[in-house]
Amino acid sequence: MILSNENAKNYLELKHYFILKGDQTLHQNENYIFTETVNENLINIIRVLSAKSYPILLQGETSVGKTSLIHWLASATGNKCLRINNHEHTDLSEYLGTYTCSSNNGQLVFQDGPLIKAMRYGWWIILDELNLASSDILEALNRLLDDNRQLYLSETNEVINAHERFQLFATQNPAGEQYAGRKRLSRAFRNRFIELHFTNLPQNELEIIIEKKCQLPKSYSKLLIQTMIDLQKYRSQKGIFSGKSSLITLRDLFRWAQRYTKYQDTCENYKQFLAEHGYLLLAGRSRNFEDRNLIKQIIEKYFCEKNMNIDETILFGDQGSQYSTRQIWKQIKENNQLKHIVWTQPLRRFAILCALCVQFDEPTLLVGETG
Repeated sequence: MILSNENAKNYLELKHYFILKGDQTLHQNENYIFTETVNENLINIIRVLSAKSYPILLQGETSVGKTSLIHWLASATGNKCLRINNHEHTDLSEYLGTYTCSSNNGQLVFQDGPLIKAMRYGWWIILDELNLASSDILEALNRLLDDNRQLYLSETNEVINAHERFQLFATQNPAGEQYAGRKRLSRAFRNRFIELHFTNLPQNELEIIIEKKCQLPKSYSKLLIQTMIDLQKYRSQKGIFSGKSSLITLRDLFRWAQRYTKYQDTCENYKQFLAEHGYLLLAGRSRNFEDRNLIKQIIEKYFCEKNMNIDETILFGDQGSQYSTRQIWKQIKENNQLKHIVWTQPLRRFAILCALCVQFDEPTLLVGETG
């Protein structure tokens, strides 16, 4: 691609391809970890962007870096990037906008939604989990995905033409048992996108990412990944309808490693620390004794040294384990607002697991019978 001097000002060369620059400050996140697979994915996206502003659909398993790679590229090219996270109840107004009261005079005025803003100002937008979106949203996107790149806004009786720099990305996990609720997009709809598939990261690249991102020693990184492989292998053989990642996903793997990050240089036995926190993280959500026992056995196989094991009576006992639960349990017991509670074993377990999620800034979903 040969650019004139005038056009060259609007483009940025990246990986030997030219991409339209945005109006934001260019910033390359030096902490983003590029492995061979990630680099290939980046080049595939750049190649499409350099040809024309085609909509791009990225498909792959959870945590393979679909959304984060787009954010990195947007920042590196100075393009502002918005994101809409779809779910089964996402409304079209969350895309296009809605009427709201003006702060100046109290009159109703139409406020553009993220998609309209991106089209007007030439921003990038990511439609996450597109195959969870309703049919109304997919129908509304049809005209935008055509070559004329227009969208009719019925609320203001206006036809919005996309800015030259406007770029639409969509991401999705594969439809199937493992990702409940996701539908298969029609072939006609998917043909409107340039579709790119992100494969799972190889084991050696996962080791590199965990080691660099979480400052976890390589020897421990290998043990974490081997534990994940064994758990997925077991689930693939025994729990066909549960999905191979029902016991552990890549997100779980990174959460496990990041618990080490926050406690490095403060523990006497990190293998036991990782063993217990891995068990608390993975078995804590399991209501099946067989699954919890399997998780315990595989973690002990790789992490527990002689005369060491994972014992729930210690983890959730009145003293807690010195490697994982003692300090958090001490804080709970000393909280004056909780003095009225009778701490049964199940309640101790519940409180400790929740407190650990808060401590490590992890999202928590509480599942159980009423009462």
